[in-house]
Amino acid sequence: MRNVPTKEELEMIRDYCLLPIMLAIVENSRKQIEYSVALSIKQLYLAATDALLYRIRADLTAVKSGLREHGIKVFEDERQDKNGRYYRFVCRGYEDKFALIRDLIRAEVSVRLGSYIAEVIREAGQTSKTN
Repeated sequence: MRNVPTKEELEMIRDYCLLPIMLAIVENSRKQIEYSVALSIKQLYLAATDALLYRIRADLTAVKSGLREHGIKVFEDERQDKNGRYYRFVCRGYEDKFALIRDLIRAEVSVRLGSYIAEVIREAGQTSKTN
């Protein structure tokens, strides 16, 4: 069936759903850092958090663009419960539903944030070597 999404398109759909969750987590962490008076290296934490937010937003923008190019629309279902979040998507006329289970969300977000953090650290290390 030609309208069924490819593996890559399904990954974009998943990313479209996960990246906003990651954004919310990092934004919440940033607010906690910002309002914490006790941190002596607050500016370092804020700068690192801002770098994470920048990368996540850039990836989300790219995913949204990719979905548009492939003619895919994703909708979050009104129904959410303790088990997960529910979505539906339309891909070139093909419609389907799926759920992101909470444990999967936690695991995936943890792994991805680790990758983003490693990328920020790697880039900071390269910048310090060139200065």
